[in-house]
Amino acid sequence: MTDRAVVLVSGGLDSANRLTIALDQGHDCFALSFDYGQRSVS
Repeated sequence: MTDRAVVLVSGGLDSANRLTIALDQGHDCFALSFDYGQRSVS
């Protein structure tokens, strides 16, 4: 049985990196993000 993981994804490099690590470790990942209307800083 594969371990499952919920990974919160903000769209930044840190969360993308964490998702990649979890996938590389063999986890069955579910990415979770929210669109709450905040504008990104340019």
